[in-house]
Amino acid sequence: MSPIAYRRFSIARRAMAAACIAASSLITLLVLLASPVAEAAAPQPARATSAADVSIVDFAFAPSVITLPVGSSVTWTNDGAFPHTSTSDVGSLDPWDSGTLNSGGTFSKTFASTGVYSYHCAIHPDMLGTVVIFTPTYTFVPLIAKDS
Repeated sequence: MSPIAYRRFSIARRAMAAACIAASSLITLLVLLASPVAEAAAPQPARATSAADVSIVDFAFAPSVITLPVGSSVTWTNDGAFPHTSTSDVGSLDPWDSGTLNSGGTFSKTFASTGVYSYHCAIHPDMLGTVVIFTPTYTFVPLIAKDS
């Protein structure tokens, strides 16, 4: 191929690549514009929060595993005769330590982030528990009022 023919071929190839990029960008724009936006604009219900109680008795946390939505609180109550703690494990996303809870003592914590939070009693390290915090998902269902 002569240098002139190669140059024409190279220019044509660049023009074809630019046309492909322009066409691809146009198709992407049309797809985005055609996408329904009603779902994004739909009102979202308030997040459900909850509360859970954990009893500390007989050298165990009961229940030992609890699962709650983000923003929920857990209250530990020492229902036994011996002192205990609720202490997050090392490396926790959101560390806490209840301090010593004597018989009848309580400690509460609100969990603002999703995650798996393992904890133990600092006085009795064999006592273990887990709090699992999740983000609830909602499906918006419009209510249609009937005429009476």
